[in-house]
Amino acid sequence: MKPHISRDETRTGLLCSVAAYSIWGLFPLYWPLLEPTSAAEILAHRMVWSLVTVALALLATRRLDWIRPLLRQPKRIGMIALGALFISVNWGVYIWGVNTGHVVDTSMGYFINPPWSASPSASSCCVSGCGRCSGRRSGSAPRRSW
Repeated sequence: MKPHISRDETRTGLLCSVAAYSIWGLFPLYWPLLEPTSAAEILAHRMVWSLVTVALALLATRRLDWIRPLLRQPKRIGMIALGALFISVNWGVYIWGVNTGHVVDTSMGYFINPPWSASPSASSCCVSGCGRCSGRRSGSAPRRSW
């Protein structure tokens, strides 16, 4: 049974998608305007301003109850820090590539990256028969979507 999605939610989702992809497409035009600034400095600003924006959004929505329990879980904090490191390296390389004139190369990397990133986890799930991929039961035959 499919969840009911209202027309307003669909319109909002579509507008948010168009806005996100438009902003993403315009980033390579923006960074060269910051030419005297290094890729590391642009990345540092992105980190700081993202933290400020998220903190303000969490304060505005009063969704702070998850922070204390998280602080008591060092392993989870370590995993979050590792993920943040990977994202930082990813963005740093992207900004550096755009600033050094490799716009098409970096864009193709971002176009190709998601399927390559998702394929190991999807294949390990489907091969092990865990039942979490495609809504199948464990041990059932793979269902192709193409």
